[in-house]
Amino acid sequence: MTRITNRQLGIILFISTIALKFSVKPSIMSKYSGVDIYLAIILDVILELMMFALILYFVLKHPDEDFYDYLKNSFGVVFAKIVFALLFIYFLIKTLLTVQEIYIYFLETLFDNFNTIYFVVPLLYQPKGRI
Repeated sequence: MTRITNRQLGIILFISTIALKFSVKPSIMSKYSGVDIYLAIILDVILELMMFALILYFVLKHPDEDFYDYLKNSFGVVFAKIVFALLFIYFLIKTLLTVQEIYIYFLETLFDNFNTIYFVVPLLYQPKGRI
């Protein structure tokens, strides 16, 4: 049985995130920002470029150290765990938002009546021996 490596999983998640960003994010942003969507998009692009530059700087400056070890060695274990807890909450919220938008797409575009159970169970089911 072939297993998915961490690198392959990261690439899959990256591609999925970019695809969802282009397909779902404009509608979410226009819902909240209205006619000022261009300002929201510009601010979003600036923030993402800054985050990308920060991550790239970290990877190039510390190629042998992962992010958790860097935080632990620089600021202590408690700070590293707090940062990772906040990152977990952030990514959980982003995941729930993505799943909600995909569910709304299924509901409005593909089906007249679509039970939530039929949508969520296949996402949560994970056979043994697989990632």
